[in-house]
Amino acid sequence: MRVISGKWRGKKLLSLETNEIRPTTDRIKETIFNMLTTKKFGNRLLHKAIILDCFSGTGALSIEALSRGASFANIWDNSQKSIDIINQNLKTIDPSLYKVKKTNAYTPNKAQNYADIIFIDPPYENMHETPTLLTSLEHAHWIACHTLLIIESATTNLPKLNDTYTILEEKTMGNTTVTFTRKTSNNN
Repeated sequence: MRVISGKWRGKKLLSLETNEIRPTTDRIKETIFNMLTTKKFGNRLLHKAIILDCFSGTGALSIEALSRGASFANIWDNSQKSIDIINQNLKTIDPSLYKVKKTNAYTPNKAQNYADIIFIDPPYENMHETPTLLTSLEHAHWIACHTLLIIESATTNLPKLNDTYTILEEKTMGNTTVTFTRKTSNNN
């Protein structure tokens, strides 16, 4: 794994030699970030964006976003092994650009700022819990109308979204589908 583009292009990223995490492949990561730079998503969406990476694994998506101009990344995982790998991958990156937290994304702390982009890549068998996760993130003020959610799932187990979310785009690559969605209405 590596950083694909931006100021840290080519930086090698460590991964775990275990079945506990499923890192986003470079191909899928490249597709996600290519989509983020299209007019459909405002082609400057990453510039100074606040990122939330809920099931970070290795930190690859957050590091890629920071490399491409995001201003800050909140990087979460509930596995200490993942947190250790994330911290190793971030070792040479300015710590004022991120906060790594060992936490359960289903019980988030209240946000100081809404996120501009939220990466959601839970274990595929947990996709049925997507509505619970989104409700928790909404109540903790991570999600606003402008927040773009990027959900990675198995093609055979797509995320369940309630009618307050609009699917903007779905991209399937092999056994993986990436869903881009936004909240359609919000009091924010």
